[in-house]
Amino acid sequence: MSSIYTVRPGDTITDVVLNATGTLVNWDAILEANGFTDWTPQLSAGQLIIIPDTVQLDQNALRQLKVYPLSNFSVSGIAAQIKGIFDLLGNNWILETGLWNGNAVWTANGVWKDPA
Repeated sequence: MSSIYTVRPGDTITDVVLNATGTLVNWDAILEANGFTDWTPQLSAGQLIIIPDTVQLDQNALRQLKVYPLSNFSVSGIAAQIKGIFDLLGNNWILETGLWNGNAVWTANGVWKDPA
């Protein structure tokens, strides 16, 4: 039995095929099942797209696509990078206790002397 995909705001046919099946190998089957004659049909939010039951599903990709942000790539590396950025931002104490000297060298406990 076929399934139905509801187009979300901003979805393209690529998004529909990937989010509904987890792979882009189903592009032609989905276009054909919905009577599209163009490879890039205009879609609108709320439009119902038929996903034939004969298409190939990539269960691993579909499982990953349920994790926010939607992606068929592992988000663990991105999450670690974001955490690293926030960890760095939490250590900004040096910006309040150090100074750039007249030679553009950072000094952690230096005293700023205005060259003027």
